[in-house]
Amino acid sequence: MDECKSSRREDLKIPAGKTLIVTVGYVNQNKRIDKIIEVLGENQELSDKILYAVVGSTGHNSEYFSYLQSLVTKYGLSDSVRFLGFQPNDVLYNYMAHAEVFINLRYPAMESASWSLIEQLYFEKPVIVINTGFYGELPDTSVVKVGAENEKESLRASLERLLADERLREKIGKDGKKFVLENCNAEQYCRKFMEFAEMTRKAKPVIELIDIASLQLSQMEFQRIWK
Repeated sequence: MDECKSSRREDLKIPAGKTLIVTVGYVNQNKRIDKIIEVLGENQELSDKILYAVVGSTGHNSEYFSYLQSLVTKYGLSDSVRFLGFQPNDVLYNYMAHAEVFINLRYPAMESASWSLIEQLYFEKPVIVINTGFYGELPDTSVVKVGAENEKESLRASLERLLADERLREKIGKDGKKFVLENCNAEQYCRKFMEFAEMTRKAKPVIELIDIASLQLSQMEFQRIWK
């Protein structure tokens, strides 16, 4: 995917001095985009440093998208928040390649895994997630976790910390990519699946014995001898 980095920041109209933060995918309520905008709107010093780009379709949930636009207007964030709608892969990957931080919030988290998160980790940039579901199972060194119970405050603190420390961004990005390369590849998946299949095969006689014993016990009649 690195080969997609063919454009310059200027080509994407990213203002000089702004940190590019990107969210990818359908604009749904569970991506918590409204909370992200509120954090930026309530912290001007933070929003002045950020260009927050949302790359993904907005048409399937017009009511929520209208609400997000109203928040941008309310907080005067037209220079800090950009809705790009659906984009072809070259534009999407150029934004991802130039991003300095990803925000991939899901609450409630309904997926057993997340391809978008795996893809973002590959770009070697820190990803902010909510500490829940699949996202909470990832190593603490590979992503930046915010708590669902204090979401906005935790998100604000995480953004401030990442923006202030380039070396921290690099370290988390490297750890995230290392995790993805070691754990999220076809070879690893196939090996783990074959190990599971072999374990199941070896356990088959025991499982069959338990089934037979359970059936026989269910067919027996026991007289109650206690009160």
